[in-house]
Amino acid sequence: MDNKSGECQRDHWKYHKVQCKQTEAQRINCEKSALLARMNNDLFKWTAQHLPTLAQAIVDCLGLPERSTAHETQVMMLFVDYEPTEPKVEKRFRIVTTGAVTYDALLKFSANPQFKELTKQRELMEKEIHHSSHRAHQFFKGRSSPSAT
Repeated sequence: MDNKSGECQRDHWKYHKVQCKQTEAQRINCEKSALLARMNNDLFKWTAQHLPTLAQAIVDCLGLPERSTAHETQVMMLFVDYEPTEPKVEKRFRIVTTGAVTYDALLKFSANPQFKELTKQRELMEKEIHHSSHRAHQFFKGRSSPSAT
C-alpha cells in the first residue's frame, strides 16, 4: 500500500505543483500588499509628523519667495529609504536626496518603462488592498449580530 501511495503522489505531483506555485504566488502578493499598506500608513504618519520641516524644504528647494511662481513649473522630488522594522514611525523613512524638478522632467521620468511598471504594480497592490479590506469588512459585518437587550 505504501508503494501505491508513493506512486499516486508522484503521478499527482504535476497537478499539485501548479496549485503549490499559485498558492505561493498568492502568499507573496499578500505579503507585498500588507507591506505596501503599512508603508502607505507609515508615510502618512511620517509626513504629518514632519510637515513643517517638509514645507520649509519645499520653500527652500524651489527658491520661494524669491521666485514666487516657481511652484507653477516645478515640484520638489523627494527620495526616501524605508525601514519597516524601525520601532519609531518618525525614523522609518530616511531622506536620500531631494531636488527641484520641472513638471516636464517629471512627465519624462513617469514615462520611463520601469517607472510605469512600478506604478502599475503599486496600483494593482492598492486595488488588492482595497478589495481585501472590503471583503474583510463584509465578512465581519456579516458576523456581527445585534446584542439582545
